Parts: sequence; structure tokens; C-alpha cells
Amino acid sequence: MRVVDARNVPCPVPVLRAALAIRDLTVGEAIEVVATDRATRVDIPAWASDKGHLIRDTFERDGEIHFVIEVGDGAGAGSL
Repeated sequence: MRVVDARNVPCPVPVLRAALAIRDLTVGEAIEVVATDRATRVDIPAWASDKGHLIRDTFERDGEIHFVIEVGDGAGAGSL
């Protein structure tokens, strides 16, 4: 699984990095986004839901927020 480093950057940068990383994947594949901006707790799930992707897991470790995002088959898959 590809890990997207979105640490130490403010939103919306983590969302944009996730969107760019997910563009090359197919339905069912996943990425892990690692962020430090607390706003990602709202922004990443909202973006994923809007684009038809699935948040498989969210957890915090050592001050970093991790999101495991699976590419969905919604109309937004493959787009920003």
C-alpha cells in the first residue's frame, strides 16, 4: 500500500495529495495518508465520501493521523 506523506502541511494540501495519489489506482486498491493537521479529521472523510471512496481505518499514532482509504466505484473515483 502506498503511503502519502501529508505531515506538517495545512489543509487542503493533505486532501490534494490524497486525491493525486488515488488517481492512479483501481477500485479496491488503497492508500494510507499520514497527516498532522487536525482539520484532516473532517476534510479527508468528507472528500472521500464526496468522491465515492471508503475510509477503511483512521487512527492516531505519535501525533500523526493515519487514514486508510480504499478506492470506491463511485462516480468520483479517479478524479480530484
